[in-house]
Amino acid sequence: MNVVLVNPPKSHYDVEELAPPLGLLRLARVAHDLGAAVTVEDYNLLWHLDAQLRSSFYEVATERLLGLDGDIYGFTSMAVDSHVALELVRRVKAKRPEAVVVLGGTHFSSSAAGMQRAFPWVDRIVGGEGEDAFGALLREQGGHSLLGVSRTALPPPLYDVVRFPAYFHVNPLRMVNMEAGRGCRYKCSFCYSPGHYQRVRDFGIDAVIEELSLLPLLGVRHVWFVEDNFLNDPVRAGRLCRAIAEARLGLTWSCYATFPELSASIIDAMAMAGCTEVFSGIDAVGTASERSFHKAFLRGKTPLEVTTKRMVGAGITPTYAFLVAPPSHPAGVNLGITACTALEARCAGAETLLNPLNVYAGALVDSASAYVFAADDVQVRLMMDVPDVVAQNPFAVAHPELFPFHARYVGEDEWHGFLSLSHCLSTLIATYPRTLASLVSTPGVDPVLVAQATLERFGDWSRLMSVDRRPFEQDAGFFVLETLAQGSPASAVLAQERASQGVPLDG
Repeated sequence: MNVVLVNPPKSHYDVEELAPPLGLLRLARVAHDLGAAVTVEDYNLLWHLDAQLRSSFYEVATERLLGLDGDIYGFTSMAVDSHVALELVRRVKAKRPEAVVVLGGTHFSSSAAGMQRAFPWVDRIVGGEGEDAFGALLREQGGHSLLGVSRTALPPPLYDVVRFPAYFHVNPLRMVNMEAGRGCRYKCSFCYSPGHYQRVRDFGIDAVIEELSLLPLLGVRHVWFVEDNFLNDPVRAGRLCRAIAEARLGLTWSCYATFPELSASIIDAMAMAGCTEVFSGIDAVGTASERSFHKAFLRGKTPLEVTTKRMVGAGITPTYAFLVAPPSHPAGVNLGITACTALEARCAGAETLLNPLNVYAGALVDSASAYVFAADDVQVRLMMDVPDVVAQNPFAVAHPELFPFHARYVGEDEWHGFLSLSHCLSTLIATYPRTLASLVSTPGVDPVLVAQATLERFGDWSRLMSVDRRPFEQDAGFFVLETLAQGSPASAVLAQERASQGVPLDG
């Protein structure tokens, strides 16, 4: 039996997170141990290596997949690229109807019923964690030719099916993804995780160290712990950090971690173990947002600035994500306080993201109120780094409720204005944080008003998308801030921040 596992393309310019697809490598181990031949087609890698794929993606990718002569094709996705997987499945099934096609991952899992109704060419969608279900599917299809036995533990990745030098060529960080656990003990209303994972659990420390110890032999230098929350159990996480430090593997690493667990002792332990970056979803700022998202990480906790400076001082760069909602959403009233909190974090040394709220099928926020969805691709083009083949989603026209990144749930004018403002706010907070911070005490000045004035300066920005738009926002923002800062100490701060961009003040 031939098993082909497929990862759609995701990134266009930014390759810092490019790594072998961990979920597919675990499924590859399942198939291999059951006696199947396995191939992994990672188009997220191949997009950067093959010019033919970039010019005629669907045609070239389909021919590649058919040439692999799969009996079973398994596709994953990261939600934004689900339609790419669906279109590849449609084309493969048209040529090889006898092949069995299975979809999995958090997005397909959460919207399985709707996906099966809308796209009848899909044979099976695996719900939840996929290793056991995929193994059962292989047994069902392969009969007595698959002689392996069922596993009681999570299968390790099968690294033999990927070419590490190719990944390292595209991403010099020489990175792999890894899990030291699964799930998250928090139940935020906007998140896939609570409905996807069977339970919250941490993997054995000895097993994690054993897997880590193999990576330097493969040329790996950096590890991303991709589980939802590295700090589900801070005591256990501290023990793991000490074990990593004692192993002296020469690896650096990053992780996702929840803010309330970032104590001084855990920060020190993580830094000693080689942690260089922590991604943390602050998400909800303000009472309305906390109520809507079932999350209140900043209320009554250690001040954001204190924890941020502690991490930066330890050599760890924090990246904080903040959720923002359109004006008609209950959480929309908290845009101003969210922007000010993001600004505070940026001034303390953090990287910050303002993420528009998306309504995922199966998430608790999905049932909070009735949404009317319509196809809309502005978010992926304006806010995300994706190839054109990912930005274009014709399936969203008939089924917008199934594609959260290619749809809106409020009116067109409101959605586009909200996205435009969010993008501009992100640019200004990243580029001129100290200037904005020095001006916020001025009556009538706050980051949202500055962003609105910046957008008004050049009128119609609709044709400027993503990376093309940011320099214009930086330039327009400078002139707005220059006027506001005139005659105040903020003027000198602005000059310094402008110079740090390598732009002369008369440029």
